[in-house]
Amino acid sequence: MAKENVELIERKGTKCDRELLDQIRIHQIRTANDPHFADFWKIYTESFPANERRTSDQQFEVFQKPHYQINTHVTDNQVVGFIASWNDPEFVFVEHFAIAPEFRSKRFGSTVLQQFIEEFKIPIILEIEMPIDELTKRRLKFYELAGFIRNPHQHYMPPYHESNPPLEMEILTLPSRISDELYQRFAKFQKEVVMV
Repeated sequence: MAKENVELIERKGTKCDRELLDQIRIHQIRTANDPHFADFWKIYTESFPANERRTSDQQFEVFQKPHYQINTHVTDNQVVGFIASWNDPEFVFVEHFAIAPEFRSKRFGSTVLQQFIEEFKIPIILEIEMPIDELTKRRLKFYELAGFIRNPHQHYMPPYHESNPPLEMEILTLPSRISDELYQRFAKFQKEVVMV
C-alpha cells in the first residue's frame, strides 16, 4: 500500500531530477531511537489511515526483521518523505511511500520514487487502494507514469489489526506484470513475513 502526494510525473520513464537529488540525502532508520524517527512517524501516521499502518509497538517489532528497511529522504535536516520496503531475493515490496505535506507538488515524490526504482534489477511490487474515485485514480496515474503496470491478480492486503478485515488492493509492478507464481510467493511473503 503505497501512497504519495499524487503529483504527476511529466512523462513515463522519467529519470531522477538530478538537481533535486543533490539536495536530498538518504538516511536509513533502524530503530525508534533514530533522530529522524519522530519525523518519519508523523508523516506515516498522517499519510495512512489506522487500518493501513502499524501501531507504534508493531513498528518497534518490525525493525527486528532483516528484510525490512525504511529509507527517509532528508534535506536541510528535514525529512521530505520515506519509502518503507521489504527485500526478497525475487522482488522488492514497497509497503509504504509518503511525502511530507509541505514538500508535495514540488517534484520530490516523483524524484524519490525514480531514485528508488533505479536501485533495483528485480521486480518492484506495490499495492494501492482500488482506483474508484478521483484521488485513487490520480494515485494510479502517478504510478503508471513512473512505469508501474497494473496486474490482474485479485489481491487482499492482510489486516494490520485483528479487528480489521482484509482490504482489497490493486497490485502494481515494475518493470512488467508478474507471473501467478511470483504473485503467490509475494502474497505468502506478505502474510507470513510482513504482517507477522
